Amino acid sequence: MKEDILDELAWQPSIDETQIGVIVENGIVTLTGVVDSYAKKAATEKAVLNLIRAKGVINNEGHN
Repeated sequence: MKEDILDELAWQPSIDETQIGVIVENGIVTLTGVVDSYAKKAATEKAVLNLIRAKGVINNEGHN
């Protein structure tokens, strides 16, 4: 699932997937890293939620 998430993030034009860490444990996705806006943080979370297999998202990304 981690590779699917990274692939999904790579397709999002407003997201730099190299700034985002992805941890998957028991179907729960945790995102880490720093993005420069709340809109990018929300876009990242939405992209992950679009992957139906994720049971939940913990978004620990910060933004400047």
